[in-house]
Amino acid sequence: MALVAPRPAHMRMRRILNEQTLLAVLSFIISVSLWAYVTSTRTERSPQATTKAVPVVPAIVGEPAYGYSLLGIRITPQTVVISGPPGLLAQVETVSTEPVNIAGVTRDFVQEVAVVAPLQIRTTERVRVAVQVVPAVAVTTVRGIRVQKPRAPRGLVVELQPSLVIVQVQGPVTLVNRLRASDFSAHLDGLDFSEGRQRAQVRVQAPPQVEVLSITPAGVTVTVKKGS
Repeated sequence: MALVAPRPAHMRMRRILNEQTLLAVLSFIISVSLWAYVTSTRTERSPQATTKAVPVVPAIVGEPAYGYSLLGIRITPQTVVISGPPGLLAQVETVSTEPVNIAGVTRDFVQEVAVVAPLQIRTTERVRVAVQVVPAVAVTTVRGIRVQKPRAPRGLVVELQPSLVIVQVQGPVTLVNRLRASDFSAHLDGLDFSEGRQRAQVRVQAPPQVEVLSITPAGVTVTVKKGS
């Protein structure tokens, strides 16, 4: 059996050094990789300010004066840009304006106000709020309106049944609430003065700004007969 001569001491030492160098290099590479991963992860999770466009909702307080109603509100611009941490921005869907007081108003107006954003959310924009106010409209019923008898030819008499009608009207609330039967005039339309009974339509004249919606009854029975 052949014998293998042992390697010299300097060769064994070189092998050990090579292995140590390789381990050191590997350890360095692993350390650098771990540092890069941790650094990138921290950078991704660090909140950075961003921007977002959101609609503006008007904050209206109060009510118009009696007899008036709010017809509409227009905001210019309708959206504004806000900025802040992404996590908070994701939760913000709208922002509001400073309070716009319409208590007791009787006409249109425009007001410039600031935009109110949640804490840690920033915006420097202002908006114009246009408020439109109109007279309130009411509907009411007026009873006991007397139908005027037409002037009959000589020798004839006209009788009406019924002689009173009811109307439903609408108009500005401040005017409608004061209406009386005497404010209306009712007359017959298309009457024939031949003797006998006939049906005639009733027409009602209302005050200005008041609209007649219905008349009850819409027609009356007219009797034309000889008289003194």
